[in-house]
Amino acid sequence: MFKKIKGTGIGLSQHDKVFSAFAASLTASKTLGHGEIVKFDKVWTNVNNDYDPITGVYTSPEPGVYQFSCSVMTQKDKQLRVYLWKNKKRTVAIYAGYPGYNTGTLNMILDLAKGDKVLSGCGVYDGTEVHEASAILVHLSRNKADVSMFAPDIEQMHAIDHTKGEPMPTNRNVLVESARIARGKVQALSNLTANDYDAVIFPGGFGAAKNLSNFAVDGANMKVNSDVERIIQEFHKGNKPIGLCCIAPVLAAKLIHGCEVTVGSDQEEGGKWPYAGTAAAITTMGASHQKKDVTDVHVDEKNRIITTPAYMCETALHEIFDGIGKMVTGVLKLTK
Repeated sequence: MFKKIKGTGIGLSQHDKVFSAFAASLTASKTLGHGEIVKFDKVWTNVNNDYDPITGVYTSPEPGVYQFSCSVMTQKDKQLRVYLWKNKKRTVAIYAGYPGYNTGTLNMILDLAKGDKVLSGCGVYDGTEVHEASAILVHLSRNKADVSMFAPDIEQMHAIDHTKGEPMPTNRNVLVESARIARGKVQALSNLTANDYDAVIFPGGFGAAKNLSNFAVDGANMKVNSDVERIIQEFHKGNKPIGLCCIAPVLAAKLIHGCEVTVGSDQEEGGKWPYAGTAAAITTMGASHQKKDVTDVHVDEKNRIITTPAYMCETALHEIFDGIGKMVTGVLKLTK
């Protein structure tokens, strides 16, 4: 038996009876945040009512082989990545990026058990990537660096329930949440000045694209938090090193024209680099993207910027740790 979503296909049982099918679409354009499920509000067909437009989730009524298809189009000069999920496992993705208006289509055949859930949604997370922050702190500690931690005293773009990958009804404060990682020893970002420190390091996580900037929403047309912008420009003007990992290099790409950074690869390479489209956005912002492996770093000697891909890559934690170690070493080397 087969089923096709959003198209002309139908689901057939062994007795050629339509047992489940739906077609649905959005009635208006929508800005999606990371972790947000696409909820198609216009349902054209919903045989057996297995698609729930309230939650955006399809539940298979019986075991079988199902076909899904989905099409998207971006707003002008915006980027969009939409994944097809089976239960809590991400499968294939659509990426529609720069420039102009772009479209993308996915087709996928899934073997589903009764009760399996399928949905379309963006990536997950809402703040600093904890493993990356911890790795930075370990490497700084090993090098006997004197460390202070800062975070903006603002509300998050949204809070994500990481067990479900869905936005929560209540929001959280970035500074308060950062105190968990810093074990309480964190200051408001407004207190940080380049005159007091030798270098600055920005860990990754989607907080860099949602709270330190709005890259997750506006891509290359993003705006950077005013304190983040001030700090990066102060350290750059003072010829002091700036370290960034994961998605955070987009901050330097936006603020330091012509700088060189890496977020890994500009190709997905079979899912190894799920956010490869970020490289195109970096180029659009006037920076130069350098292709590097996850354990490598790129050093922009002229601008004293050191970057590493970290969790832009789907890989083992120890490789993330090793790449971040090289970044920290590079930052500290430039302080001497």
